[in-house]
Amino acid sequence: MTAFILLALQLATAPVSFEQAKVLADSYEASLSPSAKLALVKTQGGALGAAFEKCGSLAESPIKPFTVVAHVSEIGATDQTWLSGNSSLAQCVQRKLSTATFPANGGRSFYTSYEFTFEP
Repeated sequence: MTAFILLALQLATAPVSFEQAKVLADSYEASLSPSAKLALVKTQGGALGAAFEKCGSLAESPIKPFTVVAHVSEIGATDQTWLSGNSSLAQCVQRKLSTATFPANGGRSFYTSYEFTFEP
């Protein structure tokens, strides 16, 4: 936990890379209670459903894997996203997820990620 806090403090003063944001998202998600994780997944599911409804027509075959990491502000608004993947579908989904809102997390910001792999 100390390493997580130190990394968060360092990142507060420097631009955050995709890799750093992903580590922070994984750490945050691993720290959640089962009920909090369920609430997060439910909120993510709603955002994803809306994103794929708007972006699904851009899917190419085969669909390439991609990951979107989001920083969510203390008021629950997504205020920054990072993308690993460069397909039209990935870019569209990132744009849509950049407007996702979450329940406020007790006034604390957090990172979360959406990982996509597709099996034929």
